[in-house]
Amino acid sequence: MRVVLLLFLTITVGAQVFDSLEPTIEGATNEDGKEGNLHNGFDIELDAVDTKKFLERLHDMEDEINNELSLSEEQNAELMKKMEDYVEIKKDHVEPMGDTIEEINHNNNVDTALFQGDMILTKEQTKEAIEDIKENEGSRRKRQAFRDENYPKTLWPNGSQWKASIAIIPQMCSAQAARRVFRKATVLWSLDTCINFKESSRAADRITVIAGTGCYSFVGRTGGVQILSLGKGCEMVGIAAHEIGHALGFFHTQSRHDRDQFITLYKQNFLPGWLSQFTKQTKHTNYNYNLTYDYGSIMHYGATVSVMSRMLQRKITVKDF
Repeated sequence: MRVVLLLFLTITVGAQVFDSLEPTIEGATNEDGKEGNLHNGFDIELDAVDTKKFLERLHDMEDEINNELSLSEEQNAELMKKMEDYVEIKKDHVEPMGDTIEEINHNNNVDTALFQGDMILTKEQTKEAIEDIKENEGSRRKRQAFRDENYPKTLWPNGSQWKASIAIIPQMCSAQAARRVFRKATVLWSLDTCINFKESSRAADRITVIAGTGCYSFVGRTGGVQILSLGKGCEMVGIAAHEIGHALGFFHTQSRHDRDQFITLYKQNFLPGWLSQFTKQTKHTNYNYNLTYDYGSIMHYGATVSVMSRMLQRKITVKDF
């Protein structure tokens, strides 16, 4: 049986969510890290305020997170040997605002005000993330198995109506482009999953796609109206598909509880403030249906996410099997 998500697509004029954030020029750096962004914007979304508070708490838990990502001497030696085989990467840019979600949100100065660069979390999800850090660090007992506090309410139920209205700021992006990439992205999800997307004019739970500052989404069904932003620079099918993945309930692939079996994070190459964004989930909050790690997933960061480092250095390496 296929899950049917009904869409209602309209074009209206909406206000930016991040009203106080101004886009920066291409290639601009964010030397202040997350500290400069956490006190900006988020005038509309209450859950965005919870996300901001959560990121501040993550910063306070830097020692615990650093311990979680620390390597043994043997692991570090193995990583150093592997890093010798990688060459410096020269990266060209096609789009002025950036070619990836990470670059676009960084140049819009919102990346470090969102969890892992492009997610808004509910208060319940921030609590679960904190518990995951404590459990992975070994400072608390294992919990009974569950995905999150509100599961399965965070799933889109079979046959539910998913109403998506696209609110467009004309000067920020093309209404036609946003509609086109959003619809194409839903087709991609339908081709590879048991999810159907159909347009509908009625739904209590719905996603409003806005032209906010950057590309971001909630994770899973939050109930009622929830936003998904495809702002300036985000009008690409791959980006729309990625954000739809978050709305369906997916976190980033590199947050899987078993990620350390497949990749190694080279924390020395991360900018201050970014290391805390690479926490992982536990078996209790991350169920993968016995599917192996997908290096090519639409939900995976690239190995050289440039905005997280002062140089285009490799931050994620693949383990040999």
